[in-house]
Amino acid sequence: TITGIATDAIAALTTSQLANLTVAKFGQLSGTQLAVLSSTQVAALTTAQLFAIDATKIDDISEEGSKGFTAAQLAVIPVGSMDDLTVSQVSQMSSTQLAGLGTNMSTLSNTALGALTSTQIAGIKTAALASLTGAQLALLSTDAVKGLTSAQITAITSTNIALMSSDQFAAFTSVQASGLTSTQINNLDSARVGALASGAIAGLTTKAMAGITSTRYSYMSSDQIANITSAQFGAIIATVQNTAGSFTADNFQAFTTSALAGMTTSMMSKLTSLTDYSSRQLAAFSTAQYAALSTAAAATLTSDQLGGLSAAQVAAMTTDTLNALTAGASTGAILGLSTSAIAGLTTAQLSALDSDLVASLSTAQTAALTTAQLSSLSTRAVSVLTATQLGVLSTTQIASLSSANAVGLTTTQTALLSSAQIGAFSTAAFASMGTDNIEKIST
Repeated sequence: TITGIATDAIAALTTSQLANLTVAKFGQLSGTQLAVLSSTQVAALTTAQLFAIDATKIDDISEEGSKGFTAAQLAVIPVGSMDDLTVSQVSQMSSTQLAGLGTNMSTLSNTALGALTSTQIAGIKTAALASLTGAQLALLSTDAVKGLTSAQITAITSTNIALMSSDQFAAFTSVQASGLTSTQINNLDSARVGALASGAIAGLTTKAMAGITSTRYSYMSSDQIANITSAQFGAIIATVQNTAGSFTADNFQAFTTSALAGMTTSMMSKLTSLTDYSSRQLAAFSTAQYAALSTAAAATLTSDQLGGLSAAQVAAMTTDTLNALTAGASTGAILGLSTSAIAGLTTAQLSALDSDLVASLSTAQTAALTTAQLSSLSTRAVSVLTATQLGVLSTTQIASLSSANAVGLTTTQTALLSSAQIGAFSTAAFASMGTDNIEKIST
């Protein structure tokens, strides 16, 4: 019988001779005999012969012999034999061979799955990987996880991917992270979201970013947020606009200034709040972004936030936006503008500013107004200048006031002017002040 043939003779059989063995005879080979089959001999086995191997004997094929399994053979190996493949056998298989497993991959033993390398994993079809349960995916080593392609990652169900370990998520690269969908991410807990490397965050697609819930964003650390790109930030703002719970104040302020460049003018016009933006971030907005800023968002700014704005940024704002700096939470916010930023106010802006905003300027800001700026104030704005503001106006500034400006001065205000200031008025401006004011000055 065939069981009596020496192993040396089995090893010497040609592929043709092996092919001529009946299925019944081949099925009688012992484990010892199967162990001497070469990779060439194994590659020549027919599907029927493979099916004839007892499931308990499949693991007797040597490591060398296992190298001969073809993708086509592995695709039809009986399910009962798959889980008997040893770690040594599987470790000898190439990614091309393993690609033949198909959904049979899910029948590999836990130890065999845990021994797969990154190179082997990269060759496995997405359908095969998708056939693994969450528990099986969790068995993959971090080295193996590094071999996953973005397409393979996308194919994993949101339920199964949530069972992968934090260490596995920490192994994801930015390229791999591009395969994550918002549905998958929204099914992850804080430990797994937080485990994603900061660099991997930059790989998430804008589509994924737009679909991530505020809860998942709240799981991200400042380091992760600091790696979000301008395109990603634009997708976030377009969707959540920093709704309550999306980010902590500290986390939101971790967004880089380059990320904020992703906010389009359309987004700026729809913002409802700038409460969580730092002065560093606000100072990075472009003039185009400030030109589109909504009054609702401007009304949430504080003086501390405005300290870094430039003259060009201030000049880009609409008068409605500037006037909003005296409304709501922004009462007194104008005081945060530096004197150099105040210099950016255009004559057109100043002539249209609410008197309340003009009256709220600090003495330093008032003293920094150029003669062109001061002369552009409306009659109403001049009439609300406070005693302290009037007190810091230089004779040069006073001399720049036109008749249209001076007519706005009240008798109370003129009584506060120094003799030097009074002497600085132009003849026309002085004459426009009216009899009551002139009489007040005379007394």
